[in-house]
Amino acid sequence: FRRVLFRSGLVTINVAASESLASAPLITIDQVGTLDVIGATMAGTLPGTTFTYGYIVQAATGGTYIDGTATLGISAVDAAGNTGTSISGVSSFVIDTKSPTITRVSSTAADGAYGTGSVIPIAVTFSEAITLSANASLVLETGAIDRTADCPTVIALTTVTCNYTVIVGDAATRLNYVSTNSLTTGGTVRDAAGNSAILTLPALTALSSLAGTKSLVIDTVSPIVSSVSSPNGIFHVRSEEHTSELQSRFGI
Repeated sequence: FRRVLFRSGLVTINVAASESLASAPLITIDQVGTLDVIGATMAGTLPGTTFTYGYIVQAATGGTYIDGTATLGISAVDAAGNTGTSISGVSSFVIDTKSPTITRVSSTAADGAYGTGSVIPIAVTFSEAITLSANASLVLETGAIDRTADCPTVIALTTVTCNYTVIVGDAATRLNYVSTNSLTTGGTVRDAAGNSAILTLPALTALSSLAGTKSLVIDTVSPIVSSVSSPNGIFHVRSEEHTSELQSRFGI
């Protein structure tokens, strides 16, 4: 039996004896916060050396699961009547029934203004390591048209990085996502035990939201010279060089 993570549901326990047994071994399971399994008979062909037991991860008082380590105990009798209780392999397994959650959204980009063509990385942090099986999308509030940041797959990481490319017409005084359900994927997001992640983002005004952790301004509007003036109202162009400079700066 391998010591791995299990979520709520069926856990199949396989036991291999060092010699043929005259009777099926008895198993005891102690799961934190629940009633123990004491002296349950394992299934197998007698006489034999291989036996199994199907254990359902139990809910503790109040209907919630208690995460932690469940310990195993085995009692077996061979053909000569000798009783063995030692386990040479793994004698426990870890129970993890909590769904990963999103704890923070931020960016490695410096606070400031960003224009057309800028690529802004947005980091979505989970409460534990997750695996994202297919690309995800994060919808951002960018003015008249909401843009999407692309989030590539990850394996066993706590952070998913989404990349947003600024496009002409985008605008934001403080970049944020559109709503708490702006992160979506066509695949799965699960932890090592197989628990599905909750993809709810922090509230828009929360300190852990993108706008709460960063001050990223999106500005794609080019400046326009609305007027040119002089204290005495007189302008002098001294040379072709100055004329060329004025034309290049102000389009005149």
